Amino acid sequence: MYSLSKLLAQMPSFTQSRMVTSGIGIWMVYSGHVSKPLVQTLMDHGGVQLATDGNQSLWFFFSKEAHRALARLQIWLRLNPLQIFFEVMPATFLVGYDMTYSVSIAPDLKDQYLSNPGDPVIWVHPKLEEGVLSVPGLGVKPGNVHAGMSTLDWKLLFTDPSFNYESELGWYFIIKPLGKKLDKEYSTGWRYFYSRVEPIIQRLGLKYIWNDSFLILPIDSMRLLRNWCREIIYLIRDIKSGGEGHYWPMVMAAVPKQGLNFNEDLPKKVALEWNRLAPDYPHLSFRDAFTLGRDFDVNEIGYSMSKGRLEDWCHITLGSESKERSTEQSIQIKLPRKLLAGDTECFYCGLKSHKAPDCPSHGFMTLKPEVWEELATIPISQYSAVCQELDEALSESSATSLNRVLESTGKARVLATAIFEMTAPFQLRFLRLIWRSRSKDWLNAFDQLAPEEGEYIWVAMECMQGQKREEAEVQLKQATLRFPRSYQPRSLNGFVSMEAQDGNQALYYFQEAARLSYTPVQKVHFLMLHGRMHEILGEYEKATALYKEAELLSRGWGESRYRQGVCMVKMGFTDHAMNVFQECIDKNPHYFNRILLDPELERGRFQIQATMSELWKDAKELDKEAKKQLEALSNKMTAWFSKDHEFSQEVQKSFARLRSYGEIENYVFVRKLAAGCNTLEEEIDKRIESEVSRLSKKVEIYFARLKTIMREASWFPFPKMLRDFSRDFNYCAEKMHWMYTQYLKNAENFRRGQAYSLEVEERLDRLQKRLVTLRLLRDGTFFGLILGRNFLWMQLVGLGLALLLMPLIVYLAEHSSGYLSNLILTQKWNLQKGLILVLSIVAMCLAALRTAVTFEKRKRKFFDQEYERVREERLARERKKRDAFKARRKLQVEAVKQAQAVVKPASKPWKTAGGPQGRGTGGKQQDKPTPASRR
Repeated sequence: MYSLSKLLAQMPSFTQSRMVTSGIGIWMVYSGHVSKPLVQTLMDHGGVQLATDGNQSLWFFFSKEAHRALARLQIWLRLNPLQIFFEVMPATFLVGYDMTYSVSIAPDLKDQYLSNPGDPVIWVHPKLEEGVLSVPGLGVKPGNVHAGMSTLDWKLLFTDPSFNYESELGWYFIIKPLGKKLDKEYSTGWRYFYSRVEPIIQRLGLKYIWNDSFLILPIDSMRLLRNWCREIIYLIRDIKSGGEGHYWPMVMAAVPKQGLNFNEDLPKKVALEWNRLAPDYPHLSFRDAFTLGRDFDVNEIGYSMSKGRLEDWCHITLGSESKERSTEQSIQIKLPRKLLAGDTECFYCGLKSHKAPDCPSHGFMTLKPEVWEELATIPISQYSAVCQELDEALSESSATSLNRVLESTGKARVLATAIFEMTAPFQLRFLRLIWRSRSKDWLNAFDQLAPEEGEYIWVAMECMQGQKREEAEVQLKQATLRFPRSYQPRSLNGFVSMEAQDGNQALYYFQEAARLSYTPVQKVHFLMLHGRMHEILGEYEKATALYKEAELLSRGWGESRYRQGVCMVKMGFTDHAMNVFQECIDKNPHYFNRILLDPELERGRFQIQATMSELWKDAKELDKEAKKQLEALSNKMTAWFSKDHEFSQEVQKSFARLRSYGEIENYVFVRKLAAGCNTLEEEIDKRIESEVSRLSKKVEIYFARLKTIMREASWFPFPKMLRDFSRDFNYCAEKMHWMYTQYLKNAENFRRGQAYSLEVEERLDRLQKRLVTLRLLRDGTFFGLILGRNFLWMQLVGLGLALLLMPLIVYLAEHSSGYLSNLILTQKWNLQKGLILVLSIVAMCLAALRTAVTFEKRKRKFFDQEYERVREERLARERKKRDAFKARRKLQVEAVKQAQAVVKPASKPWKTAGGPQGRGTGGKQQDKPTPASRR
């Protein structure tokens, strides 16, 4: 059983339709395989196949071409009978906001079914009889309806075969190159395109009119239009992929033939804004675009968004192109339609929803550069939802509702603020800062601002920002008379003339303001305003020239360069503009978000989003690499530094910040993550180099300390008492030898080295504390030994003197008289003992004094000599080992050479005196003597 409801269930349903139109629906049921000519006939007459299920399908036609198509099929079926059933009914074509489409029919028609199609029959709904009868040769007649059809007065279609039922569809396809004819690239690119398209025209058998300004081709059938659009898209893609040498952008549109003649005046008579068409894509009405079939994708254009009619213009691409772009990285952002709708472009903000005198930017007093960071925190995947939220928040009075959104909170406010911040240099709040700036460099133009001084001009500014233009004019007249050589009244007069729609007078004032300016900052701003006025007037080449001049005077300020790209897009040179935009993005990643959301880029938005999708795809790859790099850095930090390390704690904060960057899917944060990872990696590498160098220096310092300790402790007279001291000393020596011989730029070795260094330092401190006691014992012992030595020989000298002096004293006493002589003679033995005691004391004092004076010198000399002796012995042992190793190595080399010399003749038997076969020796091989054999 065939059911119409199955076909209707396949189609999408919309809560709210973007476009709606009435037309004709056809339910087709057949048995077996459907004939290709039958389907092709429906498509050639403008039929849109909505759904298919087995041997049934549902079609929609926008016009009476449905009746002509059915008439041709009825005649064809008479010659080629098939079991087929057609039911023609009223239908409504619905288009959603995502360009998907569906159909709606009356409720009493939805539940129809059919069990068997039977003989060829075409049933016509009662409401369509009048339309059928309006086609010459067609009529209706009563018949017996099939079971399952709705209970209506259905009629059978009757066709007169003598009439011609050819399709009346037809178009003029117009191609116009962009730019000026005087441009050399224009002529080269346009002629090259003609040389490539002419063979296609001849192959398709088309007539055409070609000159330096356009190419016009009449398209007489839907099949021909479909083939031509496919051919022209492939051709332009091939030309663009072959390099920029011969490519030149152009706009193209398929215009219905109704009321138009095939002549050179045709482009002028077409009610189409050529300067707003996206270059390099065929433009058609939505009605014709949907008729082309599912091989083509329909893409909306901004300036027709608010109308919501199938007669509005769109452009098409091949379905394969959209499939290539429909990846996770693709960017499809639909800006708020209510901001893009309109015919006039606001000087201050570039929006078309209001005029300059009504712009909400009048009330802005300061710049808001922080909005770019806020915008970057919104994932790119949410931009469309935020745009929709902003669109829903706007009412018909967009200027008032915009003010309300700007004063609210949420993502819609961020987006609205960013849109106004894009054109901040052309707004009154920027002029206020220029008046107060005294800087000569754009990098710090607004760091130091002068107070608001001057008569009349600030009152005039307040009036302008309060939207009181008449009062501002009065104040400006007074200011001009008071300060005839001042740039300030001229600059504000430019805004007054602009709001009064006197473009030429505004250009004059901006030019005068630039001429009277004092600093490069002022001149650049007035050049930008001058260029902006040309841009609003549609004179994009003049605007570009002024923006370039401003760029030369404002190195480091990307706004002038960006405006050049905007002008290129407005002229239609989107591919050229992307090179400019790429430069801006490379310098400041915030331009990526700005380009995606800039309403002034609407003409080239489709191409821009395609290119930005590629950049975003590359950014996603960069994001993956950066996250891997971040993880590697984290592992590196874990491997090199402990959690308690000071540098590790600092880096953990950087890790937390970078990981937060990775959580936001926005180009700005991807670039920040990549740049932050590179910077952090450099910092970590530098710190590792520093720590390794510091550890190496520590090892040298520890070695010197250990060497000192060794020299001080090696002469302790009681080595068996130094058991704990020796254990610590040997531990330090072992660990320092390990650190000295290992490659410390290895993470594991470095961590072990750091741990060893802490332990070594602790034990060295302990050794040095113990060394104080050892030094006291050692020096005391050495001092005592020297003292004893000095005392002994001094005592011996004293005893000798006592032995010599005592007999002499007794002799003198015997030969003299007196009490002293008697005392000496009676007490000579006591005197002997007293003299020995005195001399011993004197010897001890002299020995102590001499020892104290010469102790340090003798100690140093003795230890140095002993150290050098030990060192020489150690070096001698090492030299002996080295010489023995060299001797063994030399013997091994000699043995190898001898072995090679012996094996060499046997391995090369042709080295004989008689040649390879031993000629001259009777064919016997005779080996040449080798050095080994000679030896």
